[in-house]
Amino acid sequence: MNKILKQFIKRFTEWIVIKQSLHENITNQPHITEGEIWWISWGENVGQEINGKGRLFSRPGLVYKKLARNKFLALPTTTRDKQGNWYIPVQYGENTVSVILSEARSVDTRRLTTRLGRLSQHDFKKVREGFKNLYCK
Repeated sequence: MNKILKQFIKRFTEWIVIKQSLHENITNQPHITEGEIWWISWGENVGQEINGKGRLFSRPGLVYKKLARNKFLALPTTTRDKQGNWYIPVQYGENTVSVILSEARSVDTRRLTTRLGRLSQHDFKKVREGFKNLYCK
């Protein structure tokens, strides 16, 4: 299949199988803390919404706000250099990544696979300020 055409074909049927297995996994729900970065199975989404990548439809995301024991507000990240008030650049390890404020969503901990680390207090504060400026003005 043409490589360009292939990137536009959605993988909904593959995602449904993964989503069902995530839903059924109630045994290994991890403890989370605000400011942590995890691999999150975001899924195959509609239109311009951010998608996960690879076999588990995942990408790193930030635990922004814990909402309940197994539910939190998540913000996906990207390694691409993005501009605009809905992106907040932060240092993560040796790399600069952008936290994507415009893609905030409520997430169940069953979507988490691997804890990658946590943001510094300074960078987490930048994200909080950016979120407040974008959504609370």
